Amino acid sequence: MRKKRQRNREPKEKGDAVTVETKTTIEPSDVSTVEFECIHCHSITSWPLAIAKNPPTSCPCEQKGQWMTVGGDTYRNIVSLIALLQQFSKTQNEPFILRFGVKNGVSDPASSDGD
Repeated sequence: MRKKRQRNREPKEKGDAVTVETKTTIEPSDVSTVEFECIHCHSITSWPLAIAKNPPTSCPCEQKGQWMTVGGDTYRNIVSLIALLQQFSKTQNEPFILRFGVKNGVSDPASSDGD
């Protein structure tokens, strides 16, 4: 679930502008799938986060070579990222909430106003 937070600055005097800032953030528990898309043929491979373990090393069409090597830095980092997302998506009773900001311009399809 994406959350929007707004911060308003009240005008000090009549005629002052009001600043509205909208931020979109996601929590690890918002992540439901891990997805890989080939930049050449746009074939997509995805798994539910709960069962994801190892990233694919090449596109299923296998026409554009290998994406990464098993045991290489990219492969190990993706495996670690998946494990961390799985861990933090289940975290409860922490004295904080972990969120990641989403770049401006990324639309939320569930939003009725198109933001």
